Amino acid sequence: MDATISWAYIDRGWAYTGLGNFNQALADLNKAAQLDPNNPHVYHMRAWVYNGLGNKRQTLEDFDTSLNLAPNNSWTHWNIATYYALSGEKEKSISALGKAIRINGTLRKKAKTDKNFQSLWNDLDFRKLVE
Repeated sequence: MDATISWAYIDRGWAYTGLGNFNQALADLNKAAQLDPNNPHVYHMRAWVYNGLGNKRQTLEDFDTSLNLAPNNSWTHWNIATYYALSGEKEKSISALGKAIRINGTLRKKAKTDKNFQSLWNDLDFRKLVE
């Protein structure tokens, strides 16, 4: 692995996240942030690592940093909506999902079947958003 390429650390960090090895993922994503501090994907992915470690404050800070760097990234808004849905924060989830859908209308259909939003499927505001 070329130790100067941030995407190598991002990809390996994401792989470690999938394996549940959050400490190693965090180390790789911290290195990626050091190499490329303006890459929104670093913070987007690292937010999920912090979530896996139970650090809500840092999860939300990294999502915010990612959005500050790329405010029109529909997938960051989508993942924030997912985070809030899984955390039981319905209003915040629907708000973030609305932003994602305004940017990328194809996400409307995806939200209807994504099990991460299952707790919202019968909610009137959610249904208005995705219909």
